[in-house]
Amino acid sequence: MRNRLLFLCLWPLLAVLQQSCDTRIKGELLPNQPPKTFTVVDTIIRNGNDRFTSTVLLNWWGTDPDGFVVGYEFTFDPNPGPATVWIATNKTDSTFLLTVPSGQDTFDFRFTVRAIDNEGLKDPNPASVRYPVKNSPPDVDFVYAPAGGNPLAGGFPLVSYPVLRYEWLGTDPDGLQTLESYELVFNDTLNGPGIFTLSATFNEVILKAENLNGVGSACLVYPGQNENPLATRMQGLVFEDSNYVYIRAVDQSGARSAWQQSRPTYVKRPTSSFLLINAYSSDPNPDLNAANIQALYQTEFSNIGITNYDQIRIFQRQGNQFINLSPNNRTQSLVFDLFDQILWVGPDFDISIVFAQNTLGRFLNGGGKVMLSLASSLGSAVVSNFYEFSPIDSLQAAPPGFEFLLGDTSSLSPVAANYPTLRYRGFTSSVRPIKFVGGVQPLYRANILLRGGSNPFPPFPLFNGNNVIMGMRTNTSNNSKFIITTLELHRLNNNNNLGVLLDRILKTEFGVQ
Repeated sequence: MRNRLLFLCLWPLLAVLQQSCDTRIKGELLPNQPPKTFTVVDTIIRNGNDRFTSTVLLNWWGTDPDGFVVGYEFTFDPNPGPATVWIATNKTDSTFLLTVPSGQDTFDFRFTVRAIDNEGLKDPNPASVRYPVKNSPPDVDFVYAPAGGNPLAGGFPLVSYPVLRYEWLGTDPDGLQTLESYELVFNDTLNGPGIFTLSATFNEVILKAENLNGVGSACLVYPGQNENPLATRMQGLVFEDSNYVYIRAVDQSGARSAWQQSRPTYVKRPTSSFLLINAYSSDPNPDLNAANIQALYQTEFSNIGITNYDQIRIFQRQGNQFINLSPNNRTQSLVFDLFDQILWVGPDFDISIVFAQNTLGRFLNGGGKVMLSLASSLGSAVVSNFYEFSPIDSLQAAPPGFEFLLGDTSSLSPVAANYPTLRYRGFTSSVRPIKFVGGVQPLYRANILLRGGSNPFPPFPLFNGNNVIMGMRTNTSNNSKFIITTLELHRLNNNNNLGVLLDRILKTEFGVQ
């Protein structure tokens, strides 16, 4: 009875508590509200040179009344519609490169952006702003190999035969894709022979004189890595004078950079088909001095009736700058290809053999005739990939514990008919006999002494192994000839008969007139 009375007393209180704990929402659910998008400004008025450059920073943001913004979409479509492609982003700012359309100097870009909320609803009234942009002119500068580098890396010649190479770097604040072309001209931008236009897809060109007989010549134009010249020619190269190339960049709006002037190159016209390549330097040692070597060959050539020839001191420097070296191997090979016969003399077998391989392929393939007279060293490689273009299979190393030796009494005996007996002047332990590939005609064997082992003091025994020191390869398919020796010719004149050897090689074998 007492429990029943307690329940009856609590019943009103329980009814009140039940009513107060009913949390159900009464009424209608409102639909999702779209977000709203804003930009910093919605109108920009700029005219003439006061317009924006092509690179602009844009800012935007969005709000959502019943949720939150999860991202944005933007477009530069001037009239957004159903077909517009929108670009998604989570950023609220970005830097854009606005490229003025081809043929126009100015343009008004419309930027439109819309926010997207957490339920995927997009602002139906996107924010939009117009940016007036003016095209920025392009720029261009010539590019040169660094001074003082390895000769195998090339240079830029102060003096050259008429094959020239130029490289440049074009830039444009509106983007490299807006560069349309480059304009080049020889020597005079106002009264010159006319502007040569080259596609902006190229940033280098080789110019080769087409005619060697006049006071000047039109040039064949080899852009980039093209092996064949363009159909049009670049006019205005002048022989026996300094030549400049001027260049300017042109963008797709027609804006042009200022003219840039190249370094000068004095262009020599070849006077013969025979070239003497002098690879010596200004060393004070008379036997290594380029001027002495040049005078020696001038005398020897004159004695055998060769008075018309060309010459180049290939590695000559002025300060730290190469004077005669072409910018790269391809250009240098086109220089050498101007000639039919080459005598290459140098004190460094290793540098010259690499340089020759890189630059003489075109010359030899065209039937050229070359002799290399180079001084080998104890460090010269026995085998090398750089011998592959030459008649050399490998160099002969001295037996273990010994070294080769040539002295004033050492003679070189001819193997082929009608070649004189030669005698070495001085002493050297750097002599390296040559193992030739098959089909090469040996021309000379040297009487080489062996020093070392059980014979550390004279008299030294003769070396009885391979002692061939000079040989000639003839290519019957193109009539090219390649003679090479690892001894310097001017040191083989102790019998005073170097002229007889030169007469035999240059006039009889090579056909020099």
